[in-house]
Amino acid sequence: MIPVTRHLSPVTWAYVLVSAPLGVMAGLALGKLVLPVLNAALVFPVFALYAARQRHGQNVALMLLWAFMLAVSVTTVTLLAPDWAGLRIIRGETYKAEMFRWIETGVGPEGDPRQFIPQHAKHYALFLVLSLVSGGALALAMGAVLMNYMSFYVGCLFLVTESDWIVLLMGWPVWSVVRVVGFVVAAVALSEVFYPLVRRSRPSWPTVGRYMAVSLGLIMADILLKSALAPVWQRVLQAALTSPPAAAG
Repeated sequence: MIPVTRHLSPVTWAYVLVSAPLGVMAGLALGKLVLPVLNAALVFPVFALYAARQRHGQNVALMLLWAFMLAVSVTTVTLLAPDWAGLRIIRGETYKAEMFRWIETGVGPEGDPRQFIPQHAKHYALFLVLSLVSGGALALAMGAVLMNYMSFYVGCLFLVTESDWIVLLMGWPVWSVVRVVGFVVAAVALSEVFYPLVRRSRPSWPTVGRYMAVSLGLIMADILLKSALAPVWQRVLQAALTSPPAAAG
């Protein structure tokens, strides 16, 4: 269980709510390499402050809010200017093409555990290393890259389906949401290693273990849910498609 025991400052909530979409707009205008760096840079002071104060439950809540606002912001921009967004999001067009191919044919990593399990394991391992060596800064940038291209795909899905409700309910698969939570919890867990060591104090290893157990459980749930439900998701989304996605240009 991850406790959120103290009152979160409304100013902190407001900052995350506002800075995430502003960072998306500014980052998209400045270029695809700047976008995830700016996304992470704007929220990292909040992450570091709450990590240093060992307010881990609140940090999880704030980082999930940040991830949600990135998703909403990138999806909205994609709906308004898909070609422009696609050119400015790392792996945006590649991931969109991969996902639409899977929806249309059932072929691709999304529906094949032999492909997606190694991929997820590599992402998770890299995320853990980046969290541990940078106090979360590089992990947040990596998380922004992942959130941005997944959200771009969801925005494109809205543009070519008959039912917005289908996309609202299934554009972000439940396993992807579980995986995002697992990554956030891992970043917070490893902050309990990094920041005490910076202060030359002893990390709370029971806290690290508890949060990492939650994170690993969520990653395992992601794999199990995806293995079981991806074929169902593919068929429902295939039925909802009205036209093939156009490539950005």
